[in-house]
Parts: sequence; structure tokens; C-alpha cells
Amino acid sequence: MPIRVLHVSGIEEVLPGNRELPLKRMQEIVDGYIEVVPCNYEGRRCMMVVNSEGAIAWGGRGPLPINVIASRLRGEYIHGTAIIYDGVRLE
Repeated sequence: MPIRVLHVSGIEEVLPGNRELPLKRMQEIVDGYIEVVPCNYEGRRCMMVVNSEGAIAWGGRGPLPINVIASRLRGEYIHGTAIIYDGVRLE
């Protein structure tokens, strides 16, 4: 179960190992509180972790930039960096 990080820049990073990330690490990657949503990655249903408040302007900053790749996988706008748990099924 590779863990992939989809950056807003279009870079896809594969993290070493295949274990789940701790909550704090996921929050660091997505830059805030997390939300878990289903997505399609290479024809498979997977789990995507995103910033739950990425589209909201708060704390003196605007919304996070749109992540084009993550948005295509989800079928709706995703703001900021996204984490894909490949091969994880959401029931």
C-alpha cells in the first residue's frame, strides 16, 4: 500500500514504507485539519486525505491553491497537498 503525496506543483512523491502516517504527520503534509474522502487512482477506489478547510480563507491567508491532479482524481476541487493511500478500500 504505497502512500503518495500529490503536491500542488504537480509533483507526485511516493513515501517510503507502506504504513499509515500518524495524524500529526498527515496534518503537517496537508497544512491543517484533515478530511478523508474516496477517490479513483489508476482505476482503483482509494482513500485521499486532504485539508478540510483548504478552500476557506482564514487566519489572514486566502484559500490554498487548487491541486489540479487531486481534483481530477476526486471529481471536485481539492485545495492544497493531498495524500493518496493506494489500494485502501473505503466501505
